[in-house]
Amino acid sequence: MPKPSPKTARPRRDLLWIEPQWAWHYRTLVALRDHLVQEQKSPQATDKFDRDFIRALLAREPDALGEINAAIERILGGDYGVCETTGRRISPQRLRAAPWTRR
Repeated sequence: MPKPSPKTARPRRDLLWIEPQWAWHYRTLVALRDHLVQEQKSPQATDKFDRDFIRALLAREPDALGEINAAIERILGGDYGVCETTGRRISPQRLRAAPWTRR
């Protein structure tokens, strides 16, 4: 059986391969997720900037943790950066401003 070429082979999910263009987004989303979880467990554990940022995020997006986890899953599944409504690419500026965005 011929070996698939690297361009056509889909990486195994268990190897946690991230497309290079989404590496910053993945790291940012994982850090946000970790901060949210830490804040929920121990509100005193983070500094004032982190606490204010997390509160602002939660006020703007009530299910912030769910949205962040969904964005991480889209990165891992290869669907990140595509509008769920139109199927078009989401602009890089929008993804930088809100890396969890779906549309």
